[in-house]
Amino acid sequence: MLNQLLLGSLITFSTITARIFESPSIKSLQNHISDKNCLIIFDLDNTLIEPISELGSDQWFYAAVKHATNKGMKSSKVYETLLPYYFDLHNSLHYKATDKRIPGFINRLHKHNYKVVGLTARSPQLLDNTLRQLDESKIDLSNSWKDYDFQKYDGLHHEAHFKHGVILCGRNPKGDILKSFLKHNELSPSKIIFVDDKEYNLTAVQEAAKDLEIPFTGIRYNGLDKKIQNFKLNPKTLP
Repeated sequence: MLNQLLLGSLITFSTITARIFESPSIKSLQNHISDKNCLIIFDLDNTLIEPISELGSDQWFYAAVKHATNKGMKSSKVYETLLPYYFDLHNSLHYKATDKRIPGFINRLHKHNYKVVGLTARSPQLLDNTLRQLDESKIDLSNSWKDYDFQKYDGLHHEAHFKHGVILCGRNPKGDILKSFLKHNELSPSKIIFVDDKEYNLTAVQEAAKDLEIPFTGIRYNGLDKKIQNFKLNPKTLP
């Protein structure tokens, strides 16, 4: 009988923490909010924001990496060549929300006192440009974090920063950074809701939530899938 109860508990916990849905609308997350102690996490690129021109977009960057690799360039050389150019591009890139309803939706989450944070794979080098691009997209993620100063996390393989409601993971897995963020700020959310356009990021955060025994709901945002799939790299845009 005890074994059956334990098995039932494990099945229930697994069900709670292993839910990942597909949706073309970020607003669908509101169906999964359980209480005010939820932590709502958004990826940035191709989830909340996108560049007005596709130059410098996620799809441009990954296509540029693939193009150079197919030409026989070693992986280390690809990033050594491409990243400085990519970082420089961001000085002049202008952004918009992926859906014009997103700024208002996030403002409503703030109004109802839900904690909202951005979790991006961008390098900490892009911190200032990231905050500028969010601002021109009329998206404010800082409201939940007015009393939190700039943070730099130690003990990681690579640098990661947090400022104004945005965590920049750099080359660290998003799940590892989320754990560091929660520990550093002594946060124990009742549930984690994470929206990202990439399934591997959702899986990484899901595993982190499981390790921390926090219920998890992931939403793979697919609103830009067709646009990303139809992207064609123009070699003239490469460094």
